[in-house]
Amino acid sequence: MLLEAILDRTNEAIIAIDLNRKVVMCNKKLLSLFGHRAGSLTGMPIDLLMPGLDCEKEISNYENKQLNKNFIVRNEKIALSEDTYNVFFFSDNHFNIELGNRYAEQKVLKDIYESILNSIDEGIHVADINGRVTFINPSQQSLDGLTEEAIGRHWTEVYDLDNETSLVLKALNEGTHTHDAYQNYVTRGGKYVSIVCSAMPLYSEGKRIGAVAITKDFLKFKELAERVLRLQKQVSGRKSARGKNDDTYFTFEQILGNNRQIQESIKWGKVSAGSNSSVLIYGETGTGKEMIAQSIHSSGARANGPFLAINCAAIPENLLEGILFGTTKGAFTGAIDRVGLIELANRGSLFLDEINSMPILLQSKLLRMIEEKKIMQVGGKDSIHVDVRILASCNIEPSKAIEQGLLRSDLFYRLSVIYIFLPPLRERLDDLEILCNYFIDKYNRQTNKQVAGLSNGIIELFKRYTWPGNVRELMHSVECAVNMSTEKDELIGAEHLPKYLLIRMQNSLVENTVRREDVRQTNLTVPLYPVLAKNDDHGLKNIIEQVQLREKEEIISALERTKGNIAQAAATLGLSRQRLHYRLKKYNLH
Repeated sequence: MLLEAILDRTNEAIIAIDLNRKVVMCNKKLLSLFGHRAGSLTGMPIDLLMPGLDCEKEISNYENKQLNKNFIVRNEKIALSEDTYNVFFFSDNHFNIELGNRYAEQKVLKDIYESILNSIDEGIHVADINGRVTFINPSQQSLDGLTEEAIGRHWTEVYDLDNETSLVLKALNEGTHTHDAYQNYVTRGGKYVSIVCSAMPLYSEGKRIGAVAITKDFLKFKELAERVLRLQKQVSGRKSARGKNDDTYFTFEQILGNNRQIQESIKWGKVSAGSNSSVLIYGETGTGKEMIAQSIHSSGARANGPFLAINCAAIPENLLEGILFGTTKGAFTGAIDRVGLIELANRGSLFLDEINSMPILLQSKLLRMIEEKKIMQVGGKDSIHVDVRILASCNIEPSKAIEQGLLRSDLFYRLSVIYIFLPPLRERLDDLEILCNYFIDKYNRQTNKQVAGLSNGIIELFKRYTWPGNVRELMHSVECAVNMSTEKDELIGAEHLPKYLLIRMQNSLVENTVRREDVRQTNLTVPLYPVLAKNDDHGLKNIIEQVQLREKEEIISALERTKGNIAQAAATLGLSRQRLHYRLKKYNLH
């Protein structure tokens, strides 16, 4: 047979065992190693043939004293029909060191990924291309009342579902994506399960290889949502009793930046505070949309009323309507009389974050509420008058959200009576040092540190980085750096920054090497960074070293010109005496 011919011509010795640890097949390479004839090993216990072989590890070293040989052994678990086999691939240690290292690296990555998946609250289960369960994490096992024995069995053997009712099998067979769908099912063990599920196909090199489902326990989620509503109601009740709002919200004075775009946004926000019209804020994640919304609320006539906020992307659609509009007892199984956020925000403001994630049908009900100032609870029969100002945000450009069917155009026009754009950090890099200094001062106070600022090299690197997480990413990066500093009046360097940021910076610099126009914009006569090769593992380190070398040379030059006068040299370099003293100590120039 062709398959046998292929196996017999491979350079690896191959042997397969069943669950009883007995040999079921091997190729000629393995037979020649042990001096056996074809078929003579079948049924032999693997422990007798290969004493000390680790049958659990995916990659291991194996020494066979009888043969006086060392091997790298790769172990693959293969499920066929109802049987599972372990297949071992033996490679000569002397010729396959690189192969072994590569498998070892993959094993480490696999262990990391599995550790992450096994520790999260969401349930994760994966099907291969044949519809068999290949992975199920502890959260999903607990939810379904299953054990790892489910692995290797077909989806329909584990769940009382078929190709039409199973979201995973639909994703597998049709390539469909399902997001936050409500689903009930029964396991083959008889357990009734109610979940919110997202399912999607898995691809490798453009070929569909399986499907994954990410689930949340609907009952726990519902209980949590109701707890949030109870807390919101209590807060609203206390505010009403006091007659004023004692909570502290952001104000426009706390929004930092001299950038023209951010100043324009603040100007529009301040003007809108005196109005009751709806506001739509567009900005990428981390640009401060809720900060603007809170500032509008706290600066307006509704400042003494409640400010309530909800992220529309965080709540499944079948819960979101009840959370916003409220429910009446009997509206659905388990429903109770519950006041919604819109009613709780009466005479105040409601901030709907990521409105583009709200289901389209619910958007139409929201539009009706804004226009009529009335709501009807889920399952209710009577209209309730509400006086609420709606502030909303989009994290993708609204016109694109409309084109993609994520945002109703009529709701957009109703919400964007006042439209505020928040620029991403990469478009307001002139505010970078202002923001960094503010965050350094803030975390100095919180951690009782005395970080003096950013080193020149890090400032330049920050200005070259695109900041996909925007101001929020910058804030947390500076917080990490302040925590990692150990000396008084220390300047933040690369050694203080989170490792993920350094990796992102290097990738960004590799993809965006210095261009001449970049050089002109920074008033430099020579490129600050070398062009990085894609395979340069030390690119960022080299960049920082070159920046530091250049800084050291400039300090030496300034001292030579001022004949060692520290004050004059500091003025020439644009530094304070304190910061120049720190650099002299850092570069051993004192």
